[in-house]
Amino acid sequence: MKLRFKDQKFQEDATRAVCDVFVGQPPQNPDESYLRDIGEDVSTFQENMFHEGYGNANVALSDEQVLKNLRQVQFDNGLTPSVSLEYMGDMCGVYQLSINMETGVGKTYTYIQTIYELNKRYGWRKFVIVVPSVAIREGVKKTFDITADTFGVKYPDARIKQAVVFDSDNLNQIDSFAESRDIQVLIMNMHAFNAGNRIFTSVQTERFRNRAPIDVLAQTRPIIIMDEPQALDGVATTAGLARFKPLMILRYSATHLQNRIFNMVYSLDAIEAFKMKLVKRISACGVEMVGASGLPYLNLVDFKLAKNKEPKAVVIMNVKTQTGVTYAKKQLASGDDVFELSGNMECYRGYIVENGGVDARPDKQCVSFKNGKIIERGRDEETLQVKMIRRTQIRKTIETHLNKEERLYSKGIKVLSLFFIDRVSKYRVYDDPTTSKGEYARMFEEEYAKAVQTKIDEINGDVLKKGNQKELEYLAYLERHKAPEKAHHGYFSRDSQGRAVDTLNDEKAPEKDKEAFDLIMKDKERLLGFDEPVRFIFSHSALKEGWDNPNVFQICMLKPMGAAENHRKQEVGRGLRICVNQNGDRMDKEVDGIGEDGFFDINTLTVVANESYTSFAAGLQHELSDACAIRVKEIKTSTLIGKGYAKNENGDVLVFDEDTAQNLVFCLTQNGYLQDGKLTPKFSRDLADNALILPDELRSYQDNIVKLLRDVNAKIPGISNADDEKHLRVNAAIRKNPDFQNLWQRICGKSDFYIDGFDDDKFIAETASALNTIAVQQVRLRIVEGKMRDKVSANDLQSGNAMQISKNGVQTVTVADIADTTKYDLIGILAQDCHLTRRIIAKILAKMRRDKLVQFKSGPYDFIVQAERLINQKLEEVLIDCVKYKKIDGSFDADDVFKEREIASDANVVPTEKNIFNYALCDSNTENGFAKSLESSENVLAYAKLPDQTHLIPIPGRHDGYTPDWAVAYKKSGRMEVCFVAETKGSSDENELRLSEKSKGIYAKKHFQAISGGEVRYSIVENFDDMEREIESGQD
Repeated sequence: MKLRFKDQKFQEDATRAVCDVFVGQPPQNPDESYLRDIGEDVSTFQENMFHEGYGNANVALSDEQVLKNLRQVQFDNGLTPSVSLEYMGDMCGVYQLSINMETGVGKTYTYIQTIYELNKRYGWRKFVIVVPSVAIREGVKKTFDITADTFGVKYPDARIKQAVVFDSDNLNQIDSFAESRDIQVLIMNMHAFNAGNRIFTSVQTERFRNRAPIDVLAQTRPIIIMDEPQALDGVATTAGLARFKPLMILRYSATHLQNRIFNMVYSLDAIEAFKMKLVKRISACGVEMVGASGLPYLNLVDFKLAKNKEPKAVVIMNVKTQTGVTYAKKQLASGDDVFELSGNMECYRGYIVENGGVDARPDKQCVSFKNGKIIERGRDEETLQVKMIRRTQIRKTIETHLNKEERLYSKGIKVLSLFFIDRVSKYRVYDDPTTSKGEYARMFEEEYAKAVQTKIDEINGDVLKKGNQKELEYLAYLERHKAPEKAHHGYFSRDSQGRAVDTLNDEKAPEKDKEAFDLIMKDKERLLGFDEPVRFIFSHSALKEGWDNPNVFQICMLKPMGAAENHRKQEVGRGLRICVNQNGDRMDKEVDGIGEDGFFDINTLTVVANESYTSFAAGLQHELSDACAIRVKEIKTSTLIGKGYAKNENGDVLVFDEDTAQNLVFCLTQNGYLQDGKLTPKFSRDLADNALILPDELRSYQDNIVKLLRDVNAKIPGISNADDEKHLRVNAAIRKNPDFQNLWQRICGKSDFYIDGFDDDKFIAETASALNTIAVQQVRLRIVEGKMRDKVSANDLQSGNAMQISKNGVQTVTVADIADTTKYDLIGILAQDCHLTRRIIAKILAKMRRDKLVQFKSGPYDFIVQAERLINQKLEEVLIDCVKYKKIDGSFDADDVFKEREIASDANVVPTEKNIFNYALCDSNTENGFAKSLESSENVLAYAKLPDQTHLIPIPGRHDGYTPDWAVAYKKSGRMEVCFVAETKGSSDENELRLSEKSKGIYAKKHFQAISGGEVRYSIVENFDDMEREIESGQD
């Protein structure tokens, strides 16, 4: 089988984008040469000898002309035009162009085509491709080999003389590179730039004659292509690139770092690739343990390093919240107590970080605890809980694989599955002189044998299937490949003895396991054939980027959740390519019998995630959303000025200035086409009816304006930049305002509460009755499946609505052999967390039904969580009438409460003039609207958005107290008469408020009555109108 390729418009567009930047460059004379240094004759000490060499001609265009061309290319591709040429670091004068292409669409094919096109147009012929890993390097070399015939037909007058992998032991290839008149390509990975590598040092051999390879290459002025530049922009690599004296640098990636994008000329992001059906749809399956939240989970994912400071470890762990237990990221340093950080979860008692226990050294990367436990980066603790989840993931992957294989076998499509694992020993154990199967290999073979037999029995037992010739052919295929040990193979990095290792060290492939390397990395076609029994591939880090096989339909994450940015997107990218059949034909929407409607029926990638479906789907959508941040995001005047573009049918280019942008936005808004920066359905309706209204001067640009507007989506938030942070400053005028001072004097008093009339016996009896409703959950596995919707926008990704749970997509499996072995002090824990005495708790438990209390043994942590919730709920109900407040000495100092600070650039704020701060920092859209109403109302004299965590009001059962949202000085009859303290909620209806919200409101009213004698009014309101009604009516 031989892979086949076809011309695709988006690849042509990306190629054209690069080449058009140099329109006007005269073609290079193919005979143009330079005197090539061939070194000293070390035997005769002859002076340096020179022979002809052939390199790239310099760019003859001025920087002004290149910039003009660049802006035109950006206009044509809907990108923000560059103000000036952007350079990287010290390489000023070296043109850098960025090309953004979604994983799986054929990035390598595109830049190979670009090599041919640059040669055809301008005669440039020397290229160096730099990649971050051996895996990518081998993938690139393979793509050159399998596309040679395709490009030979397309470019008959040009051919790549050689595309070779740099080998420091074979420097003859360097001379061949320099002396050839033909297109030459040298492929190298970043390890060639390490200190001491032979590429930078003079080599004294008979052939190389005391020359440094880098100097020979630099004479050719090569064009450098960076594949995955986000992994290459280290100090050593950047310095090494400069020594090539490159003519230009082309940067290709799907995950560019936002601060390392230079002169973007083309972008095909995840949304466009999905819309155009250039990649598979993503389906996800999450596996999580339910009812086992009392079991410890600690996953070391990263380190925080700072100069002259002890490193901190970033861990994912279980944390107790008011609604239950959830995963959370925490930072650990010497002396930190994980028990306290978890919210006093008993399973973490004793997990205190040793002094100096955070070890971030590359060869260590671990955290040591005083109880003797050690966790290593990227490795789950070997708990039974983790093992059960991993086995379920393997089983689900095999089941999904076989079901898809049964559907696609008759279409000539071989199905592959890829497992990412956290360490090699889980798959293969080296115990010199022998090797043995690791835990995951054994799990796989056990589950595969059962699943295949089940599938065979299913087909044999189904009359309709057994009478179907295609099913019989698939049945025969299954029978041929029943042997579990032949169905899987692994690809890992290797050490010098040829053993698989956990890090990428050696760029050579020794004999041991070489067949796996050759099969998976080089012989892609054989792996796609039905005669090859391998269908399941296990890998560590080596396949995380750069390796793509079009027929990967399942990816299973058998490793802990990672902290790396874009890790989900990169790993999913290994399976996004459109699949091929046994003839090597792509099964795209152009194929008869597939089309637009049938494309995703075939091309769907299922990810069996190492986290819950909800967590995976949210994380993936966020990563995809961030990756789409290159284009203009919101339709408003400021985002169109100098950035928007349009071209009419005559080819005239329009760049939006302030007046033109304002006219367009005003017209769109006035005609109902635009609301909150987004297009409305009326825009699409009028466009379809040829009734779209645009300003007169823009009508001739309608087609391109429509394309621009439809590509624009709501702004996507990224990681906030410290340089862009807003400053929350005290408004000096309001601070001195008599109305604000009067307001503050009335609300700054302190109070304390006491209990009067609490009936212990009644509380104990009612609480015991409530605890009799406890139903402890059995430990079980929940498997949730969902998939990407057929139509997705950037706004869908931002809001988390791009993926949806499938019909009948939730499955629950009971697990009998996992038990919580943590020892719990039931009475002590409940007494501490509910702020009651041990005596009261003991009496409550004694009054419970025996059959309910005994559930504590089978599910202690779940029992405790439910008991805490019920006890606190009952306590709130009883205390509301029994809590009394009294004024005490002292008051809160405004200077201590209203402190200036920095807030994130994307925080939800309203610029203010009447507020004590220059911004009202809002937690919701409700608060945002309330702040705007306060600013616009003539009756509001001054107000304060009260900072969180100032704890103005003591509350029973809460250590931190309670702070309302707002304090307002309100004018009636021309002067300030009302001090109103408000809590803004989506609803002020008491029937819709939770008990905790109701009780807080009651305690707040009692507090303000006690400190002000009725001068301060408090209420929970929905909006500003709600507050005004209460003020005018005199009620609260």
